[in-house]
Amino acid sequence: MKKYGIFLFFILVCFDSFSQNKKIKIALVSHIDTTFTLINEKSVKKIDINLNYKWLEFFKTNLDSTKYNIQFESMPENVLDNYFLKSYMYTDGFFKASPKLNKWFRDLNSKSDYDIIIILGRVILMNFTGLTDLSNYSYGLMQENNLAFSLNRILTYKASNGIILHETKLNDYYDYIRRLKTVDFSKITTDNLDINNIVPAINVIDSINNGIGSKVCRKIESHFKSFHKK
Repeated sequence: MKKYGIFLFFILVCFDSFSQNKKIKIALVSHIDTTFTLINEKSVKKIDINLNYKWLEFFKTNLDSTKYNIQFESMPENVLDNYFLKSYMYTDGFFKASPKLNKWFRDLNSKSDYDIIIILGRVILMNFTGLTDLSNYSYGLMQENNLAFSLNRILTYKASNGIILHETKLNDYYDYIRRLKTVDFSKITTDNLDINNIVPAINVIDSINNGIGSKVCRKIESHFKSFHKK
């Protein structure tokens, strides 16, 4: 009986290992700062709030854990600057991008054998009236208008060849901006706003991000069979 139990345990361990190997491996890389920006006509106030971990939590919740293995990866500072200042146009593939970005991408894939790489960054704002002043911010609150915003952009790449699978795009003003309904921050002085009382705005930002992230999850699911390891 004891031998049977050991044998069963061995089978379960092997099955779990086999299942892990069959999962689609996803690297989540962030270029989003950790600053919540409170904007009004007179001043800009910054509050350090790291929302990056919520993205990892979102993808782990919304992608089937039996099919996907998602890990957070850090991109070196010199590559971060290289990618988002010089190579934003390389949405047709990492391997056509700059040498630093290309090397990091290949090294990452070689080390961890990822199937998909998701990069979080900022939306490129062009010709959107009312948004261009937000070009240097990732998320925050336009206090006088009582509008929360999240200018997150997600690019999803196939790791084996660096080709883009999906890019979130700014199609409408309200894709990334939403009016708060539960609290009117325009009636509160900026000095009285801190990390404790801007929670309603953060909740709205989470809602915006979830809408963006859901599109990415659907796109990844549509490619699942092509990535499935046999």
